[in-house]
Amino acid sequence: MKSALVLGEANGLLTAQMRINIIPKNAPNTNHYHLFSIMITRLTKLLVGASLISVARHQETTDCEIIGIDKSEAMLTGCRATLDRELPGRDIALEYGDITGLSYSNASVCILNYTLQFIAIDQRLALLEALRRAMAPGDVLILSEKIELQPASMNRLMIDMHHDFKRAQGYSDLEIARKRQALENVLLPETRDAHIERLQKAGFSHCDFWFQCYNFASLIAIA
Repeated sequence: MKSALVLGEANGLLTAQMRINIIPKNAPNTNHYHLFSIMITRLTKLLVGASLISVARHQETTDCEIIGIDKSEAMLTGCRATLDRELPGRDIALEYGDITGLSYSNASVCILNYTLQFIAIDQRLALLEALRRAMAPGDVLILSEKIELQPASMNRLMIDMHHDFKRAQGYSDLEIARKRQALENVLLPETRDAHIERLQKAGFSHCDFWFQCYNFASLIAIA
């Protein structure tokens, strides 16, 4: 059976999560991999398992094995609780592990939502290559990331707009500052061109951006 792999959850921006139903619906007996690697915050607690749920709600995925992977036991526990509440009876595998060191196979869909940005830059290509080797031509990888915009003034504008958005959601300036400090030197964003170049180098035939809100964006890459 092929898999769909989801490797991440949204960081307070819900739209990309709710639109994850773009995944292919005609690949029975495949694996859907969902790869996680994020920090738990007030907002992400609400989103634990959001990608998995969005995928699993499609009747067309019932013949696929859906697999979520994370190296955080707390995240997996929260995800299982969410899945049991939202999709009781649906068999979804949750596995503990470091996504950079695992083997993947027969993957029709791989989803990394705000995950790659927490992996060391020099390890990102190897992960994408491993995923690509597990995919057949025409299979899909969805990569959502915080990106670094150019020029720097535009990047700063989008960050400021995002902080204004957080304030409108009830965050205090202190909470915003603490989150920014916690992510400094941990979340390592890259430019659009860097992501596209790496996906092409990993062996994907073509890719493009399909969604962006502030400096959060999502790409589709075709194997």
